[in-house]
Amino acid sequence: MVLAAVSAGKADTRAQVRQSCGQDIQQYCQSAIGGGKEKMRNCVRDNASQFSEPCRAALKDAWQVRRQQNDKAPAAQTDAE
Repeated sequence: MVLAAVSAGKADTRAQVRQSCGQDIQQYCQSAIGGGKEKMRNCVRDNASQFSEPCRAALKDAWQVRRQQNDKAPAAQTDAE
């Protein structure tokens, strides 16, 4: 149950980032599209200061969710066992 909630939260933040950052990514990270997750992450990190305010807010929320999920990962495994 905990893992389902984590997955749902992760999907929600991804959708929000896609919606809020689509134009910014097209503008600043066109060369990273299709280049894999690491290439895209690097481009987003390198160009985030140029992104629109809604995009930066969505990225900040997504990074917070990811940190929280990483912090809770061992506890989630224990609960599932």
